[in-house]
Amino acid sequence: MSFPYEPVPKTEQEKAWNYAINWTCTEKEETLQQVIKGGLGSGKSYISDNIFVLFILKLIIWVQNNCQRHNGFFYYNKIKFDTLNFIVIGRTVEETRETQFNEIVKTLKMLGLTEGVQFKYKLTPATITIFEKEIDKPTIKLISKTAEQPKAISGNNVCGIWADEIFLFSDEDVFKRLTGRLRFGGKGFPKILLYSGTPEPNDTSKGKFIKNMKTFTMPTIENATNLGDKYIENLKNVYTKEELRCYLYGEEIILKSGMVYYSFSENNISSDENDLKINPYTPLMVGVDFNVNPYCSFIGQQFGDKIIIQRGIELKNANTLDMIAEIEAIRVRVQHQADVYVYPDSNSGRQTGQIFKNYSADYSMFEDAGYYVFRLEQNPSLRVRTSATNVLFEKNKVQICKHKSLEMLLEDIKRAKWHEKNRGEFSIKKHRLDAMDYMLFLEIGMSIINQRNNF
Repeated sequence: MSFPYEPVPKTEQEKAWNYAINWTCTEKEETLQQVIKGGLGSGKSYISDNIFVLFILKLIIWVQNNCQRHNGFFYYNKIKFDTLNFIVIGRTVEETRETQFNEIVKTLKMLGLTEGVQFKYKLTPATITIFEKEIDKPTIKLISKTAEQPKAISGNNVCGIWADEIFLFSDEDVFKRLTGRLRFGGKGFPKILLYSGTPEPNDTSKGKFIKNMKTFTMPTIENATNLGDKYIENLKNVYTKEELRCYLYGEEIILKSGMVYYSFSENNISSDENDLKINPYTPLMVGVDFNVNPYCSFIGQQFGDKIIIQRGIELKNANTLDMIAEIEAIRVRVQHQADVYVYPDSNSGRQTGQIFKNYSADYSMFEDAGYYVFRLEQNPSLRVRTSATNVLFEKNKVQICKHKSLEMLLEDIKRAKWHEKNRGEFSIKKHRLDAMDYMLFLEIGMSIINQRNNF
């Protein structure tokens, strides 16, 4: 029986593989603990799957050599068992089954195991069962779990866990529950705790859970021969240089001391009088953040692949009709004749009541004014929006004019940081920044995210 993994000499994959092969269980170290970090396409999930299956096969041999058998059961430290359980957990149920389970099944097939009547392994939506009802081996069950439901992470006879994409787990309680599950067999019974994933910028919150584990960091370049010709080149097109430290090299980083718009520079500020002038024959782009006080929007125009933000509007104690009136006043002053495109958030529909009896929602108000509205059912996450904006800043595809109405926006960009305790929030009020991000994301940033999803 030959194992499918063929190590490439002197790579992090080989080091991680050799560490797993050479690891032996002792009373002082009864759990194989490994963290496989890596860039996108680095092969981290593939090698993690191989290590996980390798451990299961080694454990079966260990049980055969170290446990007593009687009447179809195995005994160790006065513990009776016929089944050993392994938890396979991803960010969502779908990701666990479509990614991790598929990789495990591929490996089992490459090892010569077959599904069905020969009962070597059996696949269901929630479990993979290996060696069921075989006299000389314990039944192995791999159970699908999700990080979305930490309280559902449970099970008996658990002696192995593989958690993939751990840096995307939002609830830290997941890690506490996972380590709490690994207690089967007592001293000297082998177990495995395996984490894998690609780090996210500005998030080092997982460090306390993995600091004592053996860690291997795999850059994408090590797996380049198994990727498409332009894979790494495309990565460089959709991430900033700083982000690539995570997504290409698998590093955990804090970008410019937690700055949100870390790629913003003086190159993104325009003093050109021509940029400041609104072209009456070029469509207007309006980024809007609904239902805030002051009501914020920004006006810009796109020339080629570059967006110029030319004006800012802030209205206190105002509503959408007031904002429309202000936009129209600007259009009259510059004799604007082209279309207007509105890029809002998804939080419309709150302004109802007698005064707005002819309007069902904020979206409708803009549309009734003759504007085209990019309707959103759900906002893109804050990290997704700001990440796309950083790419645009770095590639100089966005410039903000020096204008009195944009002074506060420029100040907010320069001082916005991620909240120290909650990395999903800003340290300052972000109404202006949201309005800017919606416009940039929906016009240009969406294509960046679509390219990322291909990875």
